[in-house]
Amino acid sequence: MAGFDTAVLHAQLERWAGEHYHEGTVVRDLRPMPGHAGLSFGFTVVDATGVLDRLVTRMPPKGVRRAGNTDVLRQVPLLQALRAAGVPVAEVAFWSPLLAKAAEPEWAALGERTRDLLLASLPVDPHVGVFHGDFQTNNVLFDGASVVALLDWEISGIGAQLLDLGWLLFMNDVDSWADAAGLATFPPFDEVIGWYADAIGRPVTLDDVAFYRALSGYRFGVISGLNVMLHRTGKRHDPEWERIALSVPSMFGRACDLLA
Repeated sequence: MAGFDTAVLHAQLERWAGEHYHEGTVVRDLRPMPGHAGLSFGFTVVDATGVLDRLVTRMPPKGVRRAGNTDVLRQVPLLQALRAAGVPVAEVAFWSPLLAKAAEPEWAALGERTRDLLLASLPVDPHVGVFHGDFQTNNVLFDGASVVALLDWEISGIGAQLLDLGWLLFMNDVDSWADAAGLATFPPFDEVIGWYADAIGRPVTLDDVAFYRALSGYRFGVISGLNVMLHRTGKRHDPEWERIALSVPSMFGRACDLLA
């Protein structure tokens, strides 16, 4: 967050709040939120009666071209459509150019093997629709036991919908992470898949999701390799990627095991 003027942002948000709500509203508790793809700030809008809203604003990093996962304005029409519908094509080849930029040569070799297995195991006629792209517990807000919001839609799209379920299971798979002890407690995967099948009204099995779990491990292995390279070369300082780097071989290895 170095070089970012939060005082300017605070003033901008207060002007917005005055126009969006009414005169006399103020912004309090402006704070940076976690994340690695753009900047997120939480804040509270209040007036004389108390709290009006607790909100989050997102923006691309300063000096970074607004494209891909930094194109935050791309999310607006999608979020509007999802809201109207009452909602609180992953491509394997897309990741190959990014894989070539991995910080460690052995990661690229592992990723190429995983990619080849994925291409040899493509599902036939998957159910297609909107997918979130980063559906994991860190992007879900709860009020007690109720889901009240899904965050971070910047890599959403139209494609195989089981990708979201596969991503959720990958993120909580102890065999995909070097420090599995750090994972939060998660329900058994067959139970989660059963909930998903009940919600969509069609059967889904653990075997059905195996490809998408493997694709998720491949995707995040590629993403991690790229971001570790950017950190180590000083292009995008973020020490958190050094911790994640320990798991890159596990991500690719677990993906290959699932495809085998």
